[in-house]
Amino acid sequence: MPSHRARRPLFVAAGALVLLVALYAALGYLAAPSLLRNALVQRAAAAGYELRIDKLRTNPFSLVADAYGVQLSRNEKPLLEARGASLDLGWPSLWRHAWVLDRLALEAPVLYALPPLAKAGEEGAGAWPAVVIRSLQSTDGTVRLASLPRLEKLQLQARDFSTLEGHGNGFQASATLASGGCLRAQGKLSALPFQVSGTMELADAVLAEAWRYLPAAAGKAPPGRLSGSLDYRYAEGRLSLSKGNVRAALDSGGELRVAGSLAVLPLAGELELHAEAIPMALAQPLLAGPTKLELVGGTLSGQGKLRLGKDSGYQGSLAVREARIDGPQGELAGWQSLATQSLRLAFSPFSLRADEVAAEAPRVRVAIGAQGDLNLAFAFADGKSDARGEVPDVSISRLRIEAGRLDFTDRSLESPFSTTVQELTGALTELSTKSRQPARIQLAGRVGEYGEARVQGAIDLTAPSTRTNVALLFRNLALADFTPYAVKFAGYRIRAGRLNADLRYRVREGRLVGSNRLVFDKLQLGEKVETASALDLPIDLAVALLTDAQGRINLAIPVSGDLRNPQFDLGGLIAKALRNTLGRVVSAPFRLIASLLGRGGNEKLDEVRFDPGSASLSPPEEETIAALAKALGERPRLKLSIEGGYDPQADGKALARAELLRELAQRAGYGAAAGGSAPSGIDPRDPKIVHAAERLFLSRGGQAIDLSALEPRRPGYGRRLLDVLAEKTNLEGDSPPALARERAETVREALVGRGVDRARIEIAGAVEAEASGEGVPTRLALHGS
Repeated sequence: MPSHRARRPLFVAAGALVLLVALYAALGYLAAPSLLRNALVQRAAAAGYELRIDKLRTNPFSLVADAYGVQLSRNEKPLLEARGASLDLGWPSLWRHAWVLDRLALEAPVLYALPPLAKAGEEGAGAWPAVVIRSLQSTDGTVRLASLPRLEKLQLQARDFSTLEGHGNGFQASATLASGGCLRAQGKLSALPFQVSGTMELADAVLAEAWRYLPAAAGKAPPGRLSGSLDYRYAEGRLSLSKGNVRAALDSGGELRVAGSLAVLPLAGELELHAEAIPMALAQPLLAGPTKLELVGGTLSGQGKLRLGKDSGYQGSLAVREARIDGPQGELAGWQSLATQSLRLAFSPFSLRADEVAAEAPRVRVAIGAQGDLNLAFAFADGKSDARGEVPDVSISRLRIEAGRLDFTDRSLESPFSTTVQELTGALTELSTKSRQPARIQLAGRVGEYGEARVQGAIDLTAPSTRTNVALLFRNLALADFTPYAVKFAGYRIRAGRLNADLRYRVREGRLVGSNRLVFDKLQLGEKVETASALDLPIDLAVALLTDAQGRINLAIPVSGDLRNPQFDLGGLIAKALRNTLGRVVSAPFRLIASLLGRGGNEKLDEVRFDPGSASLSPPEEETIAALAKALGERPRLKLSIEGGYDPQADGKALARAELLRELAQRAGYGAAAGGSAPSGIDPRDPKIVHAAERLFLSRGGQAIDLSALEPRRPGYGRRLLDVLAEKTNLEGDSPPALARERAETVREALVGRGVDRARIEIAGAVEAEASGEGVPTRLALHGS
């Protein structure tokens, strides 16, 4: 057992050790927090950062420091703050120019921004603080980076994290998104050079969080959720994504799946796309600009490959279903399905190729407004300029149409007009905006209940005003449906009838040449309607003149015009041509009748001529009556009015002479001819007639000396005597008008005798008419029934 003197050095050593430990403890617990805070603040300041620690506690024996109210900022802008931080300081920190932490645990950290990245070997302001963290843990963290969705409840575990060159770490993290959903990631991270790689999984995130990374033209995100996984790598300022498998599920029921690899800055990659029922309304922002179109409905589905990069494009299938496009005046177009299995899209420059596109139940609405504005033109007008951009390169080998529909409405009329072409089927082939090969059109559909419409021909889509050849055929259209147009242009309603039309139009170098052949069957006009826009023509007469014995009207109406003329109006051209055609018909109705009978330009069918004083038809006039009866038979809608004509002078003389001859015949003992004509076979040289004339002359107060003055012995004495007697023969006052009425009756009876219905012939009365070498005319006029 050591002596008291021997134990004394031990006590001194122990006491000194205790004193040193107590001093170390006192310094560690009392002075170290302040020293450590100052050191950390100075190191942060040297790196260009402001560090604030509200409270710091240290354990000098375990080299553990607990900090509270930690805030790291740069240029007075917060970068990181934490409610608490626990530091397990490594001994190498005492002699190295870097803080070495065996463990760092952060409680409720909030990351506001990332410090600027320093390049390898860079020090001083702008560089990250030199830190080595063997183990990093974070609980209940929050990420509020401006460029990323807000993350909450962040749990992070990292190993060997360092801001020094050559260090890399593995990490695992999980968090929830403030907007919903959760995120899990794992991988490796290096600060110098800065690079990160790993795998990320996203579950049930709000689609709007990803949508905001799209260009502003993409518009508002649809309601939906985003899930998926991918491998990522960021290095040297370039982000690349691989093994991606992402699914966007829309609340509307649509779905988009993307799988593949992608490189960012520059953008490149190849992705497999599968879309199902994606709302077409998402493309509405792409229509912003000169058009006024609105995608009201429709969904998009498809499957194919999307290439991004130098030759970006899409190849695969595409189907747009239940779509509807509206303009400022309502619906313009829509379809049940528009689909192709062979779509090839290029994005820069844009081009579209498809072998066949099938359109099921497409519908187009064409409407003319009250002021004559066309809904299609109004929807595409920007009201700023007439400048046109480059026409996109579009080529479709065949566009097949099934069960289509065309609705047409015209509100510019006093009574709005509407019609529908239904069951529209056919195809448009060789559709191209670049090729000079004309597109071929062949369509057929039902008009109204029993009508038919066909369209066929060719149009050069690159220059439709230069090369177009189109034929439109209409069969069995119900004319009553077109009453609003009949009221506007003709001033009549249509009671019944059918229309067949063959319309053919050719365009060459801006010049339109068209032929319109119209066949009206059993047309029946209704009541007349007073309207300022109606043709100032006797339409009922025109209809009667043109309607044949089978109840048909055949009209050929050629039109032509210059499409380059700003005032060009096809409807106006057709209306003008129709007006000219009808005008020629009603201005010379008998010329038309003569042409129908093969008599060329002979217009004498409008009158029948009689010898003065006679109401008997001559053989030539009987031929006229026969021709007229035939024409009336071929035009059963026509009515005829007869104006009996008389010449007071010529007919008066003829009637007086006839009266004289009848009396002389009686005096001479001859029988008189019946009727108003002169007795037949009366010869002024006949002695009996001459003797009877002399006695009549004397009985009427004549003198023998007057007879001597007529030179009885000179030839022609009998004629001179009859002329004198005729001048002194008095007639009843209405004898010439009565003759005119008799002539009208003669014409009517002759026509009736040849099969013309008496009800179609009207006697209009007696009128004066000047006689000519061909006789006294009785004039005829035609009317519509």
